[in-house]
Amino acid sequence: MEELAEAQRRTEQRVEELAEAQRQLTHVQTRMERRLHRVEVRLDRLWGHDVERRYRERAAAYFGRLLSGVEVLDTQALARLLDQARKAGRINHEEREDILWADVVVRGEAPEGTQVAFLLEVSSVVAQEDVERAKRRAELCTKALGIPVYPAVAGEEVPEDVAKLCQVQGVWQLADGRAFPPSGPANA
Repeated sequence: MEELAEAQRRTEQRVEELAEAQRQLTHVQTRMERRLHRVEVRLDRLWGHDVERRYRERAAAYFGRLLSGVEVLDTQALARLLDQARKAGRINHEEREDILWADVVVRGEAPEGTQVAFLLEVSSVVAQEDVERAKRRAELCTKALGIPVYPAVAGEEVPEDVAKLCQVQGVWQLADGRAFPPSGPANA
């Protein structure tokens, strides 16, 4: 009987040790999951910056079928134009700041000879917020620049629900070197 009780005590001790080891493993797994999440967030951010850089550097290629004389308005050039618009009372300070956070603004001449621009929000995976920001900022930019500014989103992936939202909101989509107007997919 004594041996049986001793064996049970050792078994209970071993079970408690295993339970403690399981708790420690769960704690380590939780920490690893958090670290992996942070790495994924950083990688997504870097991926998004790379996609944005590509659209800025290759704007003439992306917009060459839509515009001639494609010019990327860097932040400094855009800020000067927006300062003039603010002084003229077309936009206020907050609107100026909002436009300056746009990822890419390009302008050029449309086939009919008018000056137009596109305001892009670029993400690795385009989200609803990108569509909403592009639309809002393009409307503000139209007021500021006095030319039509079309909202656009660009990215590696555009989920189906976001593509539908683009159609409803009148936002262009850019993907794989092609521009899709809000009226439907067309090889622009």
